[in-house]
Amino acid sequence: MPNLARSPTIVISGSFRKHFDEIMVLIQMFESIGITVLSPKKSKVIDSRTEFVLLDTDDVDNPKILQQRHLDAIRQADALYICNPHGYTGASTILEMGWALALGKPIYAQEEIQDFTLKLFGTTIAKPDNVKHELARVSDRV
Repeated sequence: MPNLARSPTIVISGSFRKHFDEIMVLIQMFESIGITVLSPKKSKVIDSRTEFVLLDTDDVDNPKILQQRHLDAIRQADALYICNPHGYTGASTILEMGWALALGKPIYAQEEIQDFTLKLFGTTIAKPDNVKHELARVSDRV
């Protein structure tokens, strides 16, 4: 549940290989409305030749460690936001959605999720402003 003593927090998931520029725009949008993005940080891709995209803000090149840090950020965040142009969700994003679901975190998405089963678990389609209002509404009930 969001904490009233601090700004709301969110983690953004999505394909760094396919939608990195859109993810960076979303970070800027969330931060401009007072939502702290815990992961990823504003960055640039330094290596996309391997199966796991490395960023200039990564201090290690071990994909397992980097993925675990993203999962840890989801645990700390108030919500998860899925960057999914055209409904696309890759395998890592699906893992992150499952993690957020298991933690009881609200999950928001930019567009409708394509996968039938994932749609059954209450992902809300929302723009960043709508997410801010929803998180504030949840805070008011706490």
